[in-house]
Amino acid sequence: MDLIVWLLSLIPILAMWELVRTFGSQIDLGDAISQRVMLFRGYGYLTITLSLLPPLNAAYYVLCLSRTQASGIMWLGWGAHVLLSLGVQLLTGSRTSILNILLFLVLVSHYCWRRFSLQFYAVLAIGLVVAASFLGTVRNTMKIEGANVDLRLERAEEIVDNAILSDGLRPLEVLFDSPIRSLQFGMTFLTLFTNPIPRNWWPGKPDTGGVVYTKVYLEDQWDGYSNATPGLLGESMMNFGHAVGLLFGFGALLGLQFWLGKWYVRLMVLRGRGEFNINYGLSVICFLCAVQFVNGLLTGEFTNCAVGFLARVLLILGVGTLWRSRMIGTNQVRERRRFPLTSKPAAAIVAEERGQEVLRTPT
Repeated sequence: MDLIVWLLSLIPILAMWELVRTFGSQIDLGDAISQRVMLFRGYGYLTITLSLLPPLNAAYYVLCLSRTQASGIMWLGWGAHVLLSLGVQLLTGSRTSILNILLFLVLVSHYCWRRFSLQFYAVLAIGLVVAASFLGTVRNTMKIEGANVDLRLERAEEIVDNAILSDGLRPLEVLFDSPIRSLQFGMTFLTLFTNPIPRNWWPGKPDTGGVVYTKVYLEDQWDGYSNATPGLLGESMMNFGHAVGLLFGFGALLGLQFWLGKWYVRLMVLRGRGEFNINYGLSVICFLCAVQFVNGLLTGEFTNCAVGFLARVLLILGVGTLWRSRMIGTNQVRERRRFPLTSKPAAAIVAEERGQEVLRTPT
């Protein structure tokens, strides 16, 4: 199973190798991080595959946890995979991809190993915000000349990029303060199907919500070197106007939250049965990908979030399919461990599913 994860990891690794080869060297690619939107144009299919490493690493972690007696070599292999994943994501300049590796591992540990306290998550949230702000500033100011790295921070306060704290609000202010120009009538949502096509093959393909927002409402202020994202509410208004767009956006978000709620209850039902195996662990990873997708819609653009979500989930489903095929082919029994934690509400749901009544003290 660990070999399967390593083989699938070759997909994003080879994608990064292609980007490095295209830009000449790792130094040239690192120097291009602050202008990656313009320079990576036409390489969308490669950058999408790079986002597959965090869930793959989490799948590797689930494999190690599922083994009742995982060897030290297996854990060393997983640790090497973590370092490799971090190295690849650092070269992309995407702070989300870098921090996702840590976030996936923490949340998978919470549901598959042990619960963490609210204090732990509070400290983690603060740390992630500070780290994201710092990485954003480094990404936008870094200059590499030969072997010298210059962050070009003229003022100490530039180390923390406070713009991350207002993500999602600025686009709504811009759209409310100006009339909706050139309604898109859903075209930015349809780019879900056209976005994977390289722009080199189809130069006139429709623009995504972030590109339309930047060009039309921000007057392309970065000259194509960067794009702002409108969030699902902003993108809905660009497509259908203020009133209809807000109704559509809020309705979509509420529907997605209801879907996540039902999925979460199902996971707690499985948890209440007290057994942990790879299937359950991979289901947790898919659920976390879905949560990331829905939360990303608050500040991101629909197509970018949806394409990444579908790619990650399909990959994890592929891992599960290959694992089941291997088990059937070798006549092996699934490895199971007793869950160290139980959930009383989930246990009650299990009892209801089986048509059993919760035991009551006789009167």
